[in-house]
Amino acid sequence: DFFTHHALRRYLLAFGSLFDDMTVVREDASGAEQQRLVVPIDYGPKERWLYRLTQDPDFTRAVGQVVPRMSYEMTGLMYDTTRKLNTLDKLTTASDQERKNARIWVGVPYILTMELTILTKLQQDGMQLVEQILPYFTPEWTISAKLLEDFDQLTDIPIIIGPIKIDDDYDSTFSQRRALIYTINFTMKAYLYGPVSQSKLII
Repeated sequence: DFFTHHALRRYLLAFGSLFDDMTVVREDASGAEQQRLVVPIDYGPKERWLYRLTQDPDFTRAVGQVVPRMSYEMTGLMYDTTRKLNTLDKLTTASDQERKNARIWVGVPYILTMELTILTKLQQDGMQLVEQILPYFTPEWTISAKLLEDFDQLTDIPIIIGPIKIDDDYDSTFSQRRALIYTINFTMKAYLYGPVSQSKLII
């Protein structure tokens, strides 16, 4: 039978929410603030934003896709043998509406690999964003989320930071920078769940 808990979608939304409303500040030579920008974040590969930069590096076309911006995507899934639970255990919750118990097998552990990309034209923009992210990961940051609709319990989701790669994409000369790209890799310790079954209460 068909079932879905939209768990992967919830993991993606939880990850992306960590980087909402980040800002960069641009200053003049005296250090006075001249401009403050909220950096948008979208789900998707960095290639489409990079294509926008390489096709119109000076932003002469009136479009909404501008830098600095961030994007993220899930790049892989792998079973995690180190967190395997007893497969005979179940989670149970009471349902007052139909006087039944909703039951589900315990989660199956998986590791989700995520990639966060920061695209900027200015070196200072990229460094500001990276400095706002890295101090929170030592190297792990744990969030809590409700993954199952009918179950009230929250699940702790450790997010571990990995390697950070920095790329400068130039045109033909070093004076014409196309894009500065920071790529930060993360792993999420996730659980995926099977279908929910119903059984009558014993009164």
